[in-house]
Amino acid sequence: MLQTNGMNFSHSLITALIAFSLLLTPSLTLQAQSALPNLGDDTSMTLGAERRLGDQIGREIYRDAEYVSDPVLDAYIGGIWQPLLAEAKRNGAMPFEMDTQFAWHAFLVRDKSVNAFALPGGYFGVHLGLIALSETPDALASVLAHETTHVTQRHISRGMSKESASTPWLVASMLVGLLAMRTNPQMASAAMATGQAASIQGQLNFSRDFEREADRIGFTLMQPAGYSPEGFVDMFEMLGKASRLSDSGNFPYLRTHPLTTERVADMRARVGEFARSKAPSKATNIDDANYLLLHRLMAARAGVMADLSVDAQKFYLQQGDAALPTDAKYAATQYAAALAAWQTKDVARARRFYERLRASTSIKTPPAALQAVRWLGAELQVPTALDVTSQNRVEMLYAVNQTMLTSGVSAAELGNVTSRLQDWLSIHPQDADAWSWLSRVQLAQNKPVRSAIARAEAMRAQLDDSAALAQYQAAQSLIRRGMQVDSIDAAIVDSKVRELQTLTRESEKKKR
Repeated sequence: MLQTNGMNFSHSLITALIAFSLLLTPSLTLQAQSALPNLGDDTSMTLGAERRLGDQIGREIYRDAEYVSDPVLDAYIGGIWQPLLAEAKRNGAMPFEMDTQFAWHAFLVRDKSVNAFALPGGYFGVHLGLIALSETPDALASVLAHETTHVTQRHISRGMSKESASTPWLVASMLVGLLAMRTNPQMASAAMATGQAASIQGQLNFSRDFEREADRIGFTLMQPAGYSPEGFVDMFEMLGKASRLSDSGNFPYLRTHPLTTERVADMRARVGEFARSKAPSKATNIDDANYLLLHRLMAARAGVMADLSVDAQKFYLQQGDAALPTDAKYAATQYAAALAAWQTKDVARARRFYERLRASTSIKTPPAALQAVRWLGAELQVPTALDVTSQNRVEMLYAVNQTMLTSGVSAAELGNVTSRLQDWLSIHPQDADAWSWLSRVQLAQNKPVRSAIARAEAMRAQLDDSAALAQYQAAQSLIRRGMQVDSIDAAIVDSKVRELQTLTRESEKKKR
């Protein structure tokens, strides 16, 4: 993997965070798929305040040790989620102001439990365990549609009292405090049971109307976005089976999204109506094994990355050894085994599994799945032709990584990589990974000031103005000690220091 960090939340803290995002909301009756509610007329929290609240919580998630940045899975989740967001905009569920003011960013969480959660301001968390255990892209899309609806319908701010809505920094501070106590669940539970935290927790209750609303509006996003609404039923069936098992803590989604008989029956009825309506066929076919192949590869990747313990990696290695080419999930088991062997530093074994995976593909293999296989090869440092000028983010970042791993890379090649990253960042200035790579490349070019600037911008992309200020001040110190730099770079550094000092002072004032 190019970059992985992480985020190991205790179950009680995840429950607290999800509870915060799944607040009590009034019942809503949908007269038709297009009859969506008038948003924001029952909350005193502005869109800007909700975004700032989400930014503060999101900053702590970026800092957490189990936050995962993985270009391949980020792209896969984005590919499923973006059509749902586009449909929410098209059908009016997401007003223009919300589209432009909210972040609409998903975090990956290194946790093998089946869970997802929404946060204020358009932030979302997806556990790797959810991806790993989803049988189809449609089932995964149903969860993302449900969580998206919690945000587009402003459930977070609508469920807060006017008092707490007027003091969002206080609410965020309490939740950030809970994150800081994640190593002590008992302390976190005690904190939520005392003082103002208890008052806020009292607002974080669930209602059947609330979950029905997210189900019903989420359902309307599915088919127009290219997914089978049956994905809801598939996910309910998986969760239903889990609910009949002893609670091992692997399905916290069930505790924060109670799976009532009524919810299941309602969704089954809606799927039945959808089938009888003879709606246009969706863009893909869940019965087609080729359609499932990319999802199975990504589920395999998520499973391996969800638990990096030696025992977990051995499990995937054993599966890879035992799999037969005739098995329906043979390619996925070889993908997982190759990645697990690489994680355990068994390079030869990783490449043997990879060759089995590559041999299982054919001219009938969908291009997206072939691309995923090729990227895995690049990750395993198998000679792979990559294009640094590609408009595909994964391809570009893997090409940058490949260049940096090449011994004796020339100054011209480093210059080409720098130019490509700068071009990309001019269009995607919030791409923290690209900024981090630019910092590394410029350090390799012996440009420490520009490297520090890129590191600072990576911190800003991760919502950490204080850390960004420290990097800009470090660059300023280098210049003052006589480091020769372009006059434009020197002016940028001075300007950014002043800007960030102002922003951090204002931020501190708001917290008081």
